[in-house]
Amino acid sequence: MTLPYDPNVIFNPGAPINLDQLRKLQNNIAAVKLESDNKIQNATLSIEGVQKFVKVNPVIFAKTVTISINANRGYDTTDFGGTDFSETPIMVASISTNTSPNDGVTLRATATSKTGGQIEVFTAAKSTLKEIKVNFLAVQMKQVE
Repeated sequence: MTLPYDPNVIFNPGAPINLDQLRKLQNNIAAVKLESDNKIQNATLSIEGVQKFVKVNPVIFAKTVTISINANRGYDTTDFGGTDFSETPIMVASISTNTSPNDGVTLRATATSKTGGQIEVFTAAKSTLKEIKVNFLAVQMKQVE
């Protein structure tokens, strides 16, 4: 695999400024930027029934929460703290606690805004679970302009 830049650009402390080295540095920066731009994911966007390819960067927030269960139901709201979502993301969740078939766990996770969401857990009447750990991701594919 060849690198998109020349790794042999070295600046020594106290050495005079070398214009050739500065040009190489500028070329390296431009090459890395071009390589990065070319590798940004393409996604399909549908506008008024017409599909077109757009470049996107994923914005992702991930977290694990522990939800208390009372009367076979658990509920928690969550904050996407510090993310840069520009619209309500897609939220996907999974249970990380070991459960048994008798627990009959049902999970619902919904992003309610660009700043937060809610997670709801239901268990079967026979379940003895008092709390459950839930992993979740909130994702928005942000279009690169």
